[in-house]
Amino acid sequence: MLNEHDLKDFDSTEPQPIILKNAIRTPDGTILVSKHRHDYQSHYDAVSKEMYFVDGGNEYLRRSSNKVPAEDLTVTTTDPFIRQREAFEWSSWTRDAAGKLQKVNRKLMDLTDQHITAILRTQAHIYGTFVQTLMEQELKFRKAVKELNDGFYKVNSEE
Repeated sequence: MLNEHDLKDFDSTEPQPIILKNAIRTPDGTILVSKHRHDYQSHYDAVSKEMYFVDGGNEYLRRSSNKVPAEDLTVTTTDPFIRQREAFEWSSWTRDAAGKLQKVNRKLMDLTDQHITAILRTQAHIYGTFVQTLMEQELKFRKAVKELNDGFYKVNSEE
């Protein structure tokens, strides 16, 4: 099992934190996520009887100020890589059963190796950005986990 020390090599070295997930959890458990700059999300909380909001997507953090504070679920490129791969989403277009195009968001950790490789090969707009770095880190992370698991199974099968 990997521990935090093993994972430090996968953590970002970006100088300025980039927001990967802009979210809060209200006292009644409702999670509000702002996915793009003007994606204002609000909720009247059943427990605190207050209005909560989040806005700004991955460009800025704007939240309500409440007597009962919300839990901050923000994830940035300065967070451990494990949290980044769970928070970052890639949007793709795919066809449904009827052949209609639909947009699908998938977490980085749920993309296949082949999909990540294809993105890195074909999506020139991500070259030199944190997105390229995240995807390359994900492939390295998976390779390290596979090598660790292969070594574990080899050692245990020899016993």
